Amino acid sequence: MTVTPVPTHESALDPSCALRWLLTRGHDKITCEIHVTPERAFEVGFFPHWDLSQAVLARFDHPTAALARHADVVRQLRDAGWTVADHRPGVPLAPAA
Repeated sequence: MTVTPVPTHESALDPSCALRWLLTRGHDKITCEIHVTPERAFEVGFFPHWDLSQAVLARFDHPTAALARHADVVRQLRDAGWTVADHRPGVPLAPAA
């Protein structure tokens, strides 16, 4: 896993987005996403809307690891009082069999 700070949030219309959850607590919002890169890597991004300079991107080689990381962070956020305001599936993480 590689973790990289991300300066800006990607477009909501990005065709590489496999999963997007929006969480809120009070007036604060965080978007948690999984993107599939052209190299078939899986990037899990966390974007705090109030300070995008604090965004983090982690890259995984396998979709299961990306999903596990996404689920772990969302669970921690929900345990800390965040609620899921919206979630949307996107492109499949793996080709259909």
